[in-house]
Amino acid sequence: MQVVIFIILIAVALIGSALFYNSQDRRLVRRNFVSLMKREPGTLKASNPFAYPAAEILHNGRKVSVAFHIHEVNRTSFLNLVYRVPVQWDSTFLMLKKDFFKPIRTEEKLAREVGGIVPELGENYVVRAKDGEKIRALLKNGEVRGTLKGLEGFPNILVDSQMLMVSKPYDGTKETTPEKIMENVDRIGQFASAMEVAAGSMVRPASCSIMPRGACLPGIQAGNSRVMGPGWATGIVSRTRTMRR
Repeated sequence: MQVVIFIILIAVALIGSALFYNSQDRRLVRRNFVSLMKREPGTLKASNPFAYPAAEILHNGRKVSVAFHIHEVNRTSFLNLVYRVPVQWDSTFLMLKKDFFKPIRTEEKLAREVGGIVPELGENYVVRAKDGEKIRALLKNGEVRGTLKGLEGFPNILVDSQMLMVSKPYDGTKETTPEKIMENVDRIGQFASAMEVAAGSMVRPASCSIMPRGACLPGIQAGNSRVMGPGWATGIVSRTRTMRR
């Protein structure tokens, strides 16, 4: 009986310690986000007192979201730090860092949603896309490749219509300081800008020739209202992310 009581006490102590750590961690993250709001115009959000906060800021004309996403794999939870930035790009592609993820079991389903693997492209990432030739041309652009090097710390990069999302496993409050967040936001913004410039250098559709200058980016057809929201993007990443242990 004493052994059972001893084990229960240890379990309670461990649970209490974990809850205290999470509470302290959330408070420090909130404090960092509040400091960020003093540097950049934005808002602080939290769904409830027990959830990690999220921040939305306006930087260089782009609305940037910084939030946390919990993903469960085999009854184990992983906390990801996720950045979302709007980008003028009309097709979807997914980049997963090589040797970071376990083999994907739902290959057929993933191929239907984001496309198959684009061969011979990228030294550090496995690239998936439905329009492989278009993405190949994009990622071979010198400026795009240069800015992509700044995102090597993010094993997961998803580009969807009007949305660029990058994520990484959360590794403590040091990743949420205003300085670190703005460093990442600048790098992500540079990648988004390079993509848009590269889009402008591609062959323009004939329909754009009769439109006002700047009203039609190459590859983005007039009247195309297809926009996949953040929920769809998170779902794709959640289904593919399985961190090695």
